Amino acid sequence: KSLRSASTEYHVSAKLYMTDNDRKIPYTRVHLYPHTGRGHQLRLHMAVLGHAILGDTLHAPSHIAQMSPRLCLHSERLTLP
Repeated sequence: KSLRSASTEYHVSAKLYMTDNDRKIPYTRVHLYPHTGRGHQLRLHMAVLGHAILGDTLHAPSHIAQMSPRLCLHSERLTLP
C-alpha cells in the first residue's frame, strides 16, 4: 500500500493537570485543523509528535490509552467547504 501525504495544523489552547493517586499528570488541550482527510490522521499525527490522545488504544502508549475509558477526541465545530 502506498503512503499518502496528510497535513494537520494544531494550536495549543491550554496546558492542564489531572490527578492520579495524588500525582499531577500534565496534559494539553489542542485545537486540530486537518487539511486532508486520511484515516486516523489526527490520532497518528499527535502520537508522532509525542502527544498521543487520551484513550487512544491504537496509537498511544498503554499508560496514556488507559487514562480515559474512551477516546478523548471531540469536535467543537465542523466546517464544510
